[in-house]
Amino acid sequence: AGLYTTVPNVTDENALAKAVKQSWASVFNYSAYEARRIAGLPHDSVKMSVFVQQSINADLSGVLVTINPYDIAQKNSAYIAAKRGLGIRVV
Repeated sequence: AGLYTTVPNVTDENALAKAVKQSWASVFNYSAYEARRIAGLPHDSVKMSVFVQQSINADLSGVLVTINPYDIAQKNSAYIAAKRGLGIRVV
């Protein structure tokens, strides 16, 4: 999450097909490429998939990460990023 493209508010079949292609193509975006390079992962080993889910009109949304992204040595911590409305930017 966060490296690849999320397409919210898809409302019909044609838009869904376009959104899936857009998400698949994001495997080649700059951030994803650089993250793999820094991690030492071969670019040709990546297998992309797309998760499609029905969304709701959210008052609040967020992401819980069960490993502290700022200090992985802190074993008993969690990090929550949240915001009002749809949480695309917190991913």
